[in-house]
Amino acid sequence: MERTLKALLFVALVAAPAPLLAQSAVLGDTVWVPEARNAVGRVITVTLADQAERAALLREEITLPAVEGRAWTAKDLVVSLDLGTRAPTVTWRVAGPEAVVAAFETALRQHTEKQPSTRTFAVRPLVVR
Repeated sequence: MERTLKALLFVALVAAPAPLLAQSAVLGDTVWVPEARNAVGRVITVTLADQAERAALLREEITLPAVEGRAWTAKDLVVSLDLGTRAPTVTWRVAGPEAVVAAFETALRQHTEKQPSTRTFAVRPLVVR
């Protein structure tokens, strides 16, 4: 019995997929980012007037700068995306190089400033390790 259990455990450990190095992990309010030098994290919450504006915000194409010779996209930064169910709210948890996260935040802020009915735009820091 013990020998079978050890064999099954060994197979489970060997066959289990290894986590990708590029993926972030969220533990509480801390985001774990591989090679996190100069990395920052933000929680950006935007509340809009209606669902149509939220859909327009989510379809917005965001251009991000190249940092350290790498072109960045929004999907490289977004750790999680929460769409509010009761109100047209969008909450992004983002983590990455400071210049790229700042550009993402600025692009979202500029888009919401174009919408006169944006109710709130809030940014909170997120611990990155």
